[in-house]
Amino acid sequence: MADRRVDSSRKSSPETASASDSAPRSRPSAPNSQPSDAARKKKILVVDDSLTSLLSQQLTLGVDDYDIVIARNGKEAIAKAVAERPDLILMDVVMPAMDGFQACRWLRAFDATKTVPIIMMTTRSDQTSIKIGFANGCTDYLIKPFDSDTLLMKVRTHLGE
Repeated sequence: MADRRVDSSRKSSPETASASDSAPRSRPSAPNSQPSDAARKKKILVVDDSLTSLLSQQLTLGVDDYDIVIARNGKEAIAKAVAERPDLILMDVVMPAMDGFQACRWLRAFDATKTVPIIMMTTRSDQTSIKIGFANGCTDYLIKPFDSDTLLMKVRTHLGE
């Protein structure tokens, strides 16, 4: 194996400098600890107090390889949304501690979450509830029960996929 040590006493002059001598030397870059936006899995916060709904949504979304974060009520959703910075929030309306409408209003008040798309998912199909959802800042409204294709279509649309 060749000895790769460099004689530091050797000085190069413009006449003796090679292209490699004059090229800027770059330090090896540290491994990127975070993948680029294009390579990073999109993070979705799923908020629902029903374990059955959570599992169903996880199975549907898991097919498309999203990073799923779970919250069981509105208060937990706010804390996790601020800490986790999701790309999208799927939120039930009827939950203990704080309902989805209230949580949506709070999320719109924080700089970190005010532009994150929020899709309300609920059995409340009356026009008053839909209006309340949009008045509190939801981006879209999905009425339960819904099929997995509809959920995936809305998720992809709001994630810009």
